Parts: sequence; structure tokens; C-alpha cells
Amino acid sequence: MKKLLFSLVVTVMATSLIYAQSNTSDIYSQGEKNDVTVMQHGNSNSSDVDQDGYKNIANVDQKGHMNDVMINQIGQRNDATAKQNGNGNMSRQTQRDISNEANVNQDGHANSAVQDQAGSYYFWFLPVGNLAEITQKGSRNEAVQVQRGNWNYSDAEQNGNRNYAV
Repeated sequence: MKKLLFSLVVTVMATSLIYAQSNTSDIYSQGEKNDVTVMQHGNSNSSDVDQDGYKNIANVDQKGHMNDVMINQIGQRNDATAKQNGNGNMSRQTQRDISNEANVNQDGHANSAVQDQAGSYYFWFLPVGNLAEITQKGSRNEAVQVQRGNWNYSDAEQNGNRNYAV
């Protein structure tokens, strides 16, 4: 009986380890004061965070299965957050230069969010930059935002299924 119980415990623990190790994250961070937080709960979630520069922050929070996040930042004072709850969601964010911020919040299944920002501006020594936010609740929603230049703000909020925003 002890051998059977021991074998059962070992099998459960080994299965739990295999299940817990199915999420992947590839992080590269360079410079000073970079901050990266990745939390993945579920199975087959992946994230890739690349940062370069000064005061970059990236947060990834994924709950579900087969979600994918990629955040690339170059420059100073960039901030990117991706929260995904559900299955098969995808988020891509690329930022360059300084004072940019991008946020994605997806709740549902098979949602897609892409943001690409470039450039910033200093006005009287105060940083002024781009801000882009995408919030999607439902299934099979898509949002794409591309910003170039200075003083930009963009917000896409979608509730329901099969919505598309550019």
C-alpha cells in the first residue's frame, strides 16, 4: 500500500511539473532601472519582452491557454502592459524613443491587439509622448493602432464579438 501511495504521489507531482513548465517567456533587458514582471497561469502561454534603455517597464499577465505577448521597447521612459484572460489571445506592442506608454487588456478568446508607436517630443524640458490603449472583451476582436510623431493619444475599446478597429 505504501508503494502504491508513493507511486501515485510521484506521478501526480511529475504531471504537475510537466503542466506547469509549458509556459515560456524570453526576456532581454539592458540599461538602468528596467522592470519586467511576467505572470502566466494556464498552459502553452508565451511571452517575449525585449527592453533597451532607461526606465523601461513591461508587465505581462496571462491567464488561460495558448496566449501570446510580445513587447519590444527601445529608448527611455517607455511603459507597456499586456493583460490577457482567456484562450488564444495575441498582443504585440513595439515602442521607440521616449515617453511612450501602451496598454492592452483582453478578456475573451482569440482576440488580437497590435500597437506600434514611434517618437516623442520635449516641450520646455517636459516629456510629451504617445499613449495607446486597447481594451477588448469578447471573442475574435481585432485592434491595430500605429502612431508616429508627437502628442498622440489613441484608445480602442471593443465589447462583443468579431469587432475590428484600426
